[in-house]
Amino acid sequence: MDEPYPQTPHGRLLSAYLEDLDRRGIRHALLRNHAGLPDTPQGDVDVVTDRVPAAGAALHAAARAAGYVPVRVARHTWHRIHALAPGPDVSGGEPLIVDLQPGVTHRRGISIAADRVLENRRRRPDRLWVAGPGVEGAALVLHCAIERNAAPPRYTLRLAELAREHRDAVIAELTPVVGEPLAGRAVDDLEAAIPELRAAFRGQPLRALGQRVLALERYANRPPRLRVAPGVAGELERRGVRLGRNRVDALRRSAVIVSEDGDATLGDALEACRRAFAG
Repeated sequence: MDEPYPQTPHGRLLSAYLEDLDRRGIRHALLRNHAGLPDTPQGDVDVVTDRVPAAGAALHAAARAAGYVPVRVARHTWHRIHALAPGPDVSGGEPLIVDLQPGVTHRRGISIAADRVLENRRRRPDRLWVAGPGVEGAALVLHCAIERNAAPPRYTLRLAELAREHRDAVIAELTPVVGEPLAGRAVDDLEAAIPELRAAFRGQPLRALGQRVLALERYANRPPRLRVAPGVAGELERRGVRLGRNRVDALRRSAVIVSEDGDATLGDALEACRRAFAG
């Protein structure tokens, strides 16, 4: 007779938590590294949601019910990382680290909004919500380039699996962030594209730009100048925001910045970011 599924205390906790999010009406999706879940997590469990605080409260409630103890919450600018440890009455359970994210996040901000991730999520046969293949592939590329500066074999293998059937979808999700030509090169040869991807991220992605413009408009005494990533520049230009270009930056590269003059103001840039981020 088969053992009940899931088979581990941490697997049961994770399953109960995700089911509880559904009951509470909190939309969510597992972003990447979800093949072994719920019983065999590979590193952090990345959960994208548009209600990070509520999802965190639900996680702590599920942890207490399962005999787990919340030991740390790392409050980063964009996301919350919750570390959970098995309590004294839990046998055979492993610690869990759950990273609640309002989109595809990294050091520069949010590259793909939660709404975009959640609109394209899909449900596995075991009823776990996971990111669509395009978003998952884009998240893998961005994680390798920005956070790791490397392409570990398990990531390149997974990207290759996704690209075999969903190459266009992965490129479509990457294009607003780094531009279409680089997105295609990254999907075809991630390791070779990492230096160029990292250079593209000298600028801020769309969500980070919107947040930065809002802060500067509120507190700055002068019109701010903001560097944006090449893919974001294209998005803004298509929405009618006039951009200027530095001739040379510190790395002898052309850098795109939001212009201080012209027909479109920084307020226009912020509104363009909000529109793009919303849909």
